Amino acid sequence: MSVLFSVENHVARVTIDRPDVLNAVDLATQAELIRIWEAIEKNRDVRVVVLTGAGERAFCTGADMKGSSGMSGLEYWAAPRPGGFGGIALRETLNVPVIARVNGHALGGGMEMVLGCDIVVAAEHAQFGLTEPRVGRIPFFAWRRSGHRRTPQTAAGTTRCARALCGSHDGGGVTRTISRVGAIRDRGARRRRLCKESSRPLRIS
Repeated sequence: MSVLFSVENHVARVTIDRPDVLNAVDLATQAELIRIWEAIEKNRDVRVVVLTGAGERAFCTGADMKGSSGMSGLEYWAAPRPGGFGGIALRETLNVPVIARVNGHALGGGMEMVLGCDIVVAAEHAQFGLTEPRVGRIPFFAWRRSGHRRTPQTAAGTTRCARALCGSHDGGGVTRTISRVGAIRDRGARRRRLCKESSRPLRIS
């Protein structure tokens, strides 16, 4: 299975499990991610989601160009993709907060997935970028919704959302870059903090 999915103590964990290709998303993985997000939307027991990539080198490096079944760049992006890249980049129907745990590269579609999350917890060595132009493509995010213009607003909104969801007034909920050990401790504390909150306001948020 290219995506690992589990739910425990109100926390859903979604892990792209393709470390041999830096967690690049092929068509089968895209379909599985869409299925998982739909399952989460139907599961009232879920209060928070943690999205990450397997291994320490990459969160996700976007589309697996070798796994696009020979489609051209235009054909690939023109194909139906509910919720945007990875099923989360442009998703509007998910009503629980999503934490992106970024340990390594978040490039291309991987960066778009990060921008689709509510809170970002990143290791010090994490790298972010919309790198599609290097391979003759444009970001799906940009093509569908003028994402380049929205990127700064989206990043700022993620920070504000982190504060609001955690009820923070002292910077404790602010999106930030932290060390690997800090990331482990911080994301655990943040998950527990979110799960302690009433599920109703979390879903409304």
